Amino acid sequence: MSDEQPHQYVNPEWLQLPRRTSRDEWPDTPHMVNEPPSFRIQAATMESTGFTIVECSEEPSEKAVEKVLEAFNLALSRGLTGSEGPTVHCIGGQESEEYLRTGTEDKWIEKLAEREFRREYRWIQEQSPVILRGKDGVMEGDIKTAHPSKKAISIIRVVRGEIDPSRGQMKLFGMSHHGPWQVAHRLTNRHLLVMKGILEWKLQPDEETVLIWKGFSEHPMLQDVLSPSAYPFMIFAVPLSLEGAFPEPWMADVGTDA
Repeated sequence: MSDEQPHQYVNPEWLQLPRRTSRDEWPDTPHMVNEPPSFRIQAATMESTGFTIVECSEEPSEKAVEKVLEAFNLALSRGLTGSEGPTVHCIGGQESEEYLRTGTEDKWIEKLAEREFRREYRWIQEQSPVILRGKDGVMEGDIKTAHPSKKAISIIRVVRGEIDPSRGQMKLFGMSHHGPWQVAHRLTNRHLLVMKGILEWKLQPDEETVLIWKGFSEHPMLQDVLSPSAYPFMIFAVPLSLEGAFPEPWMADVGTDA
């Protein structure tokens, strides 16, 4: 295998999973029976519009923000970032996973993925979190999809700055029975934006804005990583040649006390 091939976060157990011809053939996962009404409303909203915005119960602490920024700056200093498209981006670690979940109910993200794909979480393909910072002076690009794979979801959370609709930093092109429509939402670090993979959108954050993206898909992305309709940060990964070059997790030295 070439060192230049991207690292894939593939669950090998998927290969043993019985194939189904329809998502409706999958039984409801156990937690869906006792879901709180608010969760069902959020899931229904995403089903009808292609996205939902969740207001978390608390903002991440300043220490949590600093851990994510330190991880990004460390990757930047080591040449472990990509700069294709409208962002500079790097693979995140545990600091990013914890940041995404701040102010959410226990395993809320995992439960949302189970509901979306109608299967136990262990059978769902989980992509590594990516920290991304906007770039100034980038010309407006084409409309993209929210994930390289169609049967997928993407989650976005602000780390620094905000997504300001008046500045054209993000546009969502939702779908309904009335046809396509465009919406711009203000997002702060208290919000989680959850999008279906097929949702069309535009993202153009400025240099002061830092975000975290994380994706989940029903199947391994495989050839979907070649999709021109997805943003480059969604398929960015540390090359195989760099595996083992840093502690595991490779950002373990970030945010530790001296």
